Amino acid sequence: MKQKEFPSNLCQLCKGDIKGENKCENSPVEQYYDYNGAFRCLIEAGDVAFVKHTTVFENSDGHNKQEWAKDLKSSNFQLLCPNGARAEVTQYADCNWAQVPAHAVMVHPDTNRHALFGLLDKAQEYYGKESSSEFKMFNSSSYDKTDLIFKDSTYKIVPVKEKKTYEEWLGRNYIESLEGQQCSSSNALTPQNIALLLISNILLIKFSA
Repeated sequence: MKQKEFPSNLCQLCKGDIKGENKCENSPVEQYYDYNGAFRCLIEAGDVAFVKHTTVFENSDGHNKQEWAKDLKSSNFQLLCPNGARAEVTQYADCNWAQVPAHAVMVHPDTNRHALFGLLDKAQEYYGKESSSEFKMFNSSSYDKTDLIFKDSTYKIVPVKEKKTYEEWLGRNYIESLEGQQCSSSNALTPQNIALLLISNILLIKFSA
């Protein structure tokens, strides 16, 4: 989505690519794109940012070596709660604006989902978060990349049990919150656009130490 399709005030703080072009591009070309980009915008230009509960920890205390993040301390940030109170970034379970369902592994209807889960479950036993293996399913840092197979913030793959549809997985409350963002009834929530409407779950503010 290009800048001209957004109200101008939504794009005023966008940074664009490394040449300062393609501002407000709805892709990683825009340096303030996605959760990490929103956090970077908070550091460099903004006052608040909607991010995931893991975003601060992934980009502070030495976990992100990029120039803009390498000296950040997680203790210099706080959460802004819906009731107006503030909380430490570790208190996201009690101070958040929405709880977003975890990502799911999708399979074709003809695929044996039980066999696939068994394979992934066995793999994480050897290459998961707690393993001593050099190769990690949920950590891409050895390759100087992020989220190569799964999100690096993934802790464990768990079965979805009897939740077989996206409605059952996301839950009624979450779907209603997404539907509330639709401009008209003609923009019905569908499996095709649901991935584009994920909302962040915490509102972050920075303060002077």
